[in-house]
Amino acid sequence: MAKNNDLIFGRLPVLEQCEASAPIEKIWVQAGMQWKDMPAVRKYAADNNIPLQSVPFQKLNKMVKGNHQGVVAQMALVDYVSLQQLINHIYDKGEDPFLIVLEDVTDTRNLGGIARTALCSGAHGIVIPKKGTAIIHGETVKSSAGAILNIEIARENTISDILDILKSNGIPVYGADAGSKESMYDINWKEPSAIVMGGEQHGISQKVKDACKSIFSIPMPGKFDSLNVGVATGVVAFEVVRQRFYPS
Repeated sequence: MAKNNDLIFGRLPVLEQCEASAPIEKIWVQAGMQWKDMPAVRKYAADNNIPLQSVPFQKLNKMVKGNHQGVVAQMALVDYVSLQQLINHIYDKGEDPFLIVLEDVTDTRNLGGIARTALCSGAHGIVIPKKGTAIIHGETVKSSAGAILNIEIARENTISDILDILKSNGIPVYGADAGSKESMYDINWKEPSAIVMGGEQHGISQKVKDACKSIFSIPMPGKFDSLNVGVATGVVAFEVVRQRFYPS
């Protein structure tokens, strides 16, 4: 099989991965390409919520070295679990869930940094929707110092699906929002918690806010009041650590 790190390319290799129900993150195809098996690839992408993008031939040439035949696919580097599987595993251990949920976090380095924070802080896992989340590739692994390969990552189709599963399992949802007057220090993080961190451009959506038990902010007494999502996640995660493991 033709490979370039986490990329595969060539019509037959990509088709074979689709037929084998392989975990694919994204597929790029040459714009205007005619290929008899293209409908099967498109169907697999549509059925599994996999982004499929038409791009110029030259872009594919830059992505891989070799005869790509007009199609390149990015393979998943992690073994995703369902959110319900992750929750069941946590409760089987007799522990209170501590989950970090990401909405519209599209920067791979931020995702890598958050994975590193999650692993260091003892979070049970990261939860992401399929669309609107950075693809996990080699750069993500590097920025996480390998942590992203060693923490559970649950993935569902949409943020709505994630919220529904958390609700059905009785896990309170907390949203981070700089405009909230409630401090993260006012929340009891010893109880089951799913913390939603939004992307830097828009923050958490109204849909998430409506599902939250509480919306909190990080107190910032300085002259600047903006943290990137990776740093903000770290601040909140270690307040959870402080309350759970070092209560005053």
